[in-house]
Amino acid sequence: MFSALERKSLLVLFGSGIAAYVIQNLLALTGHPLLFTAYLMNFILAAVFFLLILRLRTNHAEKLGFIFMIGSGVKFSLYFLIFNAHFRADGLITTEEFTVFFVPYALSTIIETASIIKALNQEQ
Repeated sequence: MFSALERKSLLVLFGSGIAAYVIQNLLALTGHPLLFTAYLMNFILAAVFFLLILRLRTNHAEKLGFIFMIGSGVKFSLYFLIFNAHFRADGLITTEEFTVFFVPYALSTIIETASIIKALNQEQ
């Protein structure tokens, strides 16, 4: 079902996500109710688009950049649909609320990008 590269990359992605979630949850002390949702959404979408890019890399190499950008667009769209209304309910976005979305988004995107680069470079 998954190649060795895919399994290893997914393990790194989700292992890093779990570790970061635990650390951020401990540092926040308040346990924001949307923190788990933010990590779950960002890391699942990163995994889906990572696998999609890897599966399409041989037959549709010219479209990989667009697929990556669509993945980022989907993550930001879900931010506005799920998180933004909740964060703006009191009229302002606090630093904690900003980090609830941004840390999982940035971490998942960095790991996804690094994994894609590594996978594409191994073929050359």
